[in-house]
Amino acid sequence: MSIRTTSSSSEQRRSVTQALPQESSYPFRQVRAPEIMPIRASEPISLNAAYLIRDFLTREHLRIVIVVTPGFRSKRSSLIYQAVLARAGITVYCVPVFVGAALEDWTQSWHGIQEVSNQFLKLQFYRFYVLQLPSHSATP
Repeated sequence: MSIRTTSSSSEQRRSVTQALPQESSYPFRQVRAPEIMPIRASEPISLNAAYLIRDFLTREHLRIVIVVTPGFRSKRSSLIYQAVLARAGITVYCVPVFVGAALEDWTQSWHGIQEVSNQFLKLQFYRFYVLQLPSHSATP
């Protein structure tokens, strides 16, 4: 399963390749063609997506997943996927990819400040409210 971004720049691919674990001992399987997974737009969307992905990975007997996420959203994504997938025995690697504003220059534009502020507030919302809610059990 893959989740595609709207941009397919070589910069993104290079960033992801550099951030992936380089050890050859990881038990990666051959990846089949991507599947599109419809996600209901019910709040909290990221958490509900994590539950659906957990169910898919469990059904397919996959034990390792690499989550590629926009850089400033990576802490929240890591928190969500660790909380949901670790309970199912799935190892999660989170790979942040910075396109546009980067760690070095996000303060130089209003959009960078807005993006970091938005992601920080969402992180706190998930950390202190959403992830404290009772968890969904896996669907049979």
